Amino acid sequence: MDPSAEEIAEILGDAYFPTYSKSIQKKLYNFIDQLAFFDQLYYAKIEFVLCVSAIFMNLFHGFILSQKSMRKTSSTNVILLGMALVDVLTMGLRTYANYQLLFHYQELTDVCLEPPSYLQFQLSQLSFKFLEFSRRFSTYLSLSLVSIRAFAISQSLNPKFHFLTHPQTGYTSILINSIICALLTIPSFFTYQINSSPWFPSEDCAYPENYTKPNFFHDSQPLIIFNSFSVDTMLDAVLAKYFPVFLFILMTILLISAIRKGSKDQQKSDKTSKLVLFTTISVGFAEIPVGILYVFRSINEQTIGWVIISESFVKFCFLIYVFNTACHFLICYKLSTQYRDIVKSFVKIEKKLKARIIISVKSATITNG
Repeated sequence: MDPSAEEIAEILGDAYFPTYSKSIQKKLYNFIDQLAFFDQLYYAKIEFVLCVSAIFMNLFHGFILSQKSMRKTSSTNVILLGMALVDVLTMGLRTYANYQLLFHYQELTDVCLEPPSYLQFQLSQLSFKFLEFSRRFSTYLSLSLVSIRAFAISQSLNPKFHFLTHPQTGYTSILINSIICALLTIPSFFTYQINSSPWFPSEDCAYPENYTKPNFFHDSQPLIIFNSFSVDTMLDAVLAKYFPVFLFILMTILLISAIRKGSKDQQKSDKTSKLVLFTTISVGFAEIPVGILYVFRSINEQTIGWVIISESFVKFCFLIYVFNTACHFLICYKLSTQYRDIVKSFVKIEKKLKARIIISVKSATITNG
C-alpha cells in the first residue's frame, strides 16, 4: 500500500529538519512544498517573460551606450556598456533554458528519447558555467563601477588619478574583471568526474533489440583530492557573494561620503555620481540578499530543508536581478542628459522614417489608383 500524502510529509519533514519538533517539521515541509508548487507551475513562465523583456531593454540600452559620443566620454559609460552586454548574455542563457522547458517539455520527458551524447552533455555543462561566469562578471563590473567613481571623486584634485575617468580605464576594468571571473569559474570544471551508465529504452519504443546508449552524469566522487563540493561552494560564496556584498556596502558608503564632501553646486551638477550610485543600489538589491542567503546556507549546511529553502530563494532573487537590469536604462535616461538626448534623437529618426514610409505608401496607392 502506497503511503498517504500525510505520511510522506511526515517522513520528508523528519528527513529535511531532523532536529525540529514534529509540528515545525510539518509546517516547514509544507512551505517547501508550496515553493516547489510555485516553481513548477509559474516560475519558468515569469522568468521567461521578464528575461525576454529585459533583453530587449538591455540591447537598446547597450545600443545607446555604444554610440561614439557615449563610449568616448568616460569610464562609467564603458563599464555600463559592458554590464549591459553581460546581462544580455546571462538572460539569453536563461531564456533558452526556459524556452526548452516551456515549449519542448514533452520531448524532454519522452521515455523513448535517447540521452544526450557526450558532446551535448558537455555543451549543456558549458552553458551552465557560462551562466555562472556571466552572473559573477556582472557583479564584479558593478563593483568596479562604484569603486572607480568613488576614488575618482575623492581624488578629483589629484591629477595623477584623472585617468580613472578616461574610457581606457573602463576597457581595462572589463578586461581585468573578465580574467578574474574566468579564473574563479575554471576550477569548477575539475570538481567532478563525468561517468556513464547504460541506458535501455522502454519495450514500447521502436528500437532494435538490445539497443543501448551511455547516459552521462556527474559522479559524486571528486576529481581532485579534497572535498570538491565544499571547496567550490566556499570559493563561490566568499569570492562571488560575501566579498562583493561587503565591497558593495563599503564602496557605496565611500561614494556617498565623497558626494557629500563636495559643495551644493557640485552635488547638483554631479549627475554621473548619482547615476553610479543609483545603479549600484539597484544591483545591491539583487546581490545583497543572495549573499545573506549564502551565509544562511553555510550556517545550516547540515540541514537539508534549509539548504532547499535557501536555494529556492536564491533562484527567486534572479528575478530581482532581471528586473534591476531593466532599470539601468531608466536610471541612465533620468540622470544622464547626454544619454537622454541620444534616445530622443533616435526616436525622432524613427518617427521620420515611419512618416516617409507612410507618405511613400500613400503616393504609391494614388499612382496605382
